[in-house]
Amino acid sequence: MDSNNLFSVGQWTDIIIFTGRLTWTLGEEGIIAPISMVFYGYAGVKEGAAVDEQCNKKVRRLYEWEIVEFSSVFGNSLNYEKVRIHECAGWPDWIDRIGRKLKGFPPPGKNSHNAVTLGNHCFFPVELPDHLLPANDPLAYKHDWLVHEMTHAWQYQHLGWRYLLKALKAQFREKEKAYDFEGEQGLLKSRTKGKLFKQFNPEQQGNIAQTYYVRKRRGQDAGAWEDFIEELKQS
Repeated sequence: MDSNNLFSVGQWTDIIIFTGRLTWTLGEEGIIAPISMVFYGYAGVKEGAAVDEQCNKKVRRLYEWEIVEFSSVFGNSLNYEKVRIHECAGWPDWIDRIGRKLKGFPPPGKNSHNAVTLGNHCFFPVELPDHLLPANDPLAYKHDWLVHEMTHAWQYQHLGWRYLLKALKAQFREKEKAYDFEGEQGLLKSRTKGKLFKQFNPEQQGNIAQTYYVRKRRGQDAGAWEDFIEELKQS
């Protein structure tokens, strides 16, 4: 294989087959999804996460404990029954490589993983826990990661495919800074200026929801997040 090529012939074949299957699975939504996912493949990258030695592909609904756990973030504003979790889907990592090259991002780290959410479908290249892990467990980051991806499902349910267009716009304009809401101080400043949760870009929204969940789980102060999360819940 030419070292300048992103993928082998076999991998390109897999991508083409997957695109066709995705179009079939998502029906009318499938027209925009395969086109958008190439550019959108930077959402939810986890640096330094060890590759799962055994990964069993599955498509499932949210577990009941996940709905209870994550309702602390989304309340009743997310239709949990519509969300589907795809575990051990290899293509999001491929899409990450394409998306990074197109957007001028550096290549992914050796053990980096990428998740992609298209509509109500959250695709992960790893297995997710089937029970709630302690906050200090090395694999607890997967709960946090899922919150980020579920925020994109929430965006889809409230905005339709416009959320993808907004995410693409932010990523191409701001690149990796598209995810940065400037932490606690940034939220305090934003609230002082009257900025609303819906005025953050989709990736910032995902990170606000994710970091809120992390802080609450660890017993840390999340006061700067509360008003924005309440706005999310009441949407």
